[in-house]
Formats: sequence, C-alpha cells, structure tokens
Amino acid sequence: FRLRPATTPRPKIQLVASLAQEDAENLVNHITGADAALLRISNLNSGSQTLKKVSQDMADIPWGGWLETSGWVEISPLIKAGCDFVVFPTNTPLTIFNKEEVGKILEVEASLSDSLLRVLNGLPIDAVFFAAEEKTDLSLTWQDLMRFQRLGDWLTKPLLVPAPPKVTNNELQTLWEAGVDGVVVTVT
Repeated sequence: FRLRPATTPRPKIQLVASLAQEDAENLVNHITGADAALLRISNLNSGSQTLKKVSQDMADIPWGGWLETSGWVEISPLIKAGCDFVVFPTNTPLTIFNKEEVGKILEVEASLSDSLLRVLNGLPIDAVFFAAEEKTDLSLTWQDLMRFQRLGDWLTKPLLVPAPPKVTNNELQTLWEAGVDGVVVTVT
C-alpha cells in the first residue's frame, strides 16, 4: 500500500458576465455558467427595471449594477430591484451607500499610486475592479499581465479584471497566479 498525496481542489477564478443595459434582456440566456452577472447602468430608472427583470430570469446567480458615471446620489432603486452588488467609480459620493445592504466593488484605474493601492485594503469595500478598456482583443497581453500582477501584489481584497470573450484556460491560470480572483467578460 502506498499513501496517496492529499489532493487539494484547484482554485476557481470567478467569471462575471457583463451586459449592456440596452442588450441585457436579449442576452440573458447567453450567460449560463457565469458565477455572477453585471449590468452596466447608465440610467437609474430604466436600469433598475432591466435589472429586476433579468435578475428574476436568472435568479440562481448574483446580479450587480455597474454605475458608469459618478453623478449618483442614491442606489435604493437598484437594491429594491434585486441588486446584490454595485461597481462604482472612485469619485462616487460616500452618501449613496448609507446603510445599504449591498456589496461594494470599487472601480480603480491603472494610474493609482502604490500607496493608494495599499489604502484600498482598509476601505469598507468588498472587492476591487480594475477599470481598463474593454478587452475585445483575442488574447491578453504581457502589459495586461504586468498591470494585473501589480494590483494583485498590493491588494488583499478580491481583484476583478476585464478579459476578452475568448479567454483561454492557460490565460485564466496565469491571471489566477497573478492574484486575480475574477474576470469580467463582456457578453455581446
């Protein structure tokens, strides 16, 4: 008899499907297998209604709202519509999260200094989303990897990054090793 080495489950990188508000109802069936869904919201009223409909259609995964601009003063309509988490830019007023029961994901840019990246770990947020241009290329680049690695080295919060729709298993493994916890893929 031989002792078998203990097998540890492979870590799983999270897949977040990102949908434009205008296309969400038509694309909701294309996100099967995603760990979460993210609705890019440009208008609070219509975005809340769209979020409510699509989150009911796919109630088995968490749904988030991505506030694409900083002029928000409240998010209670999104929460009432079933929003589980919100992605918001750094210049969003603190008051929109006054005692709201919703996950908070702060959208940051690559230009953030290392000292500000360190500060993110102490903020009352649940995760960090690296704001980069949408990845429509066929693959990730070494420059992408360097940026993601830098963020992964400084952050203790979960890190989400954009990825192209046809990201490969090897690319996902490389991202995981760089400290990325989830990829956001735009569904078209």
